[in-house]
Amino acid sequence: MATKTRRRVLSTGRLVTIGMVLGVALLVLAYVLLEGNLTEGFLDIRQWMGSVLHRYGSAASLALLYIEESGIPLPVPGDVYVLYLGRHAAG
Repeated sequence: MATKTRRRVLSTGRLVTIGMVLGVALLVLAYVLLEGNLTEGFLDIRQWMGSVLHRYGSAASLALLYIEESGIPLPVPGDVYVLYLGRHAAG
């Protein structure tokens, strides 16, 4: 009896997970269809990150590297920030 209840809970959890993934996918699809130029937003973010790096230097690079390594995807890979810090430290 306990295994039937356990199986039912697991299948309900899976259904909820699948529903959430499908919901997010539909929201992204609706955004792409309505807005169109999705890559334009990434270019704006990259330009903003470049200006932050020029203004705040290595502190901004460390902060962006921390954000990227924490699991938040950024349009610029974390290796770029490491290279920037290495170049800055070399003088």
